Amino acid sequence: MFAGILENKKREVYFVRYYSVRRPIGVGGYPKRWNNPAIAICNFDSKTFCEDLGKEAWGYIDYEHPLAPEDVMAYELLLPPQKGKSFK
Repeated sequence: MFAGILENKKREVYFVRYYSVRRPIGVGGYPKRWNNPAIAICNFDSKTFCEDLGKEAWGYIDYEHPLAPEDVMAYELLLPPQKGKSFK
């Protein structure tokens, strides 16, 4: 699972990144949970090759915690393959 750290003035924020390979991320196109809001959404101008995913995507969305598998499937999001690192 791709995980990273966002620099925040008050604290470091750990996040999990999901990619959208079917369409740009828009209104109603991603899970909205009160206990796990989206931290950042980035849409590319066109489908762009993402090295950590190994394929093209329209953009990505970052969450502080992993999404439920049902949400990942329902919104057709992808996690990059794990590269020997675990997320806790």
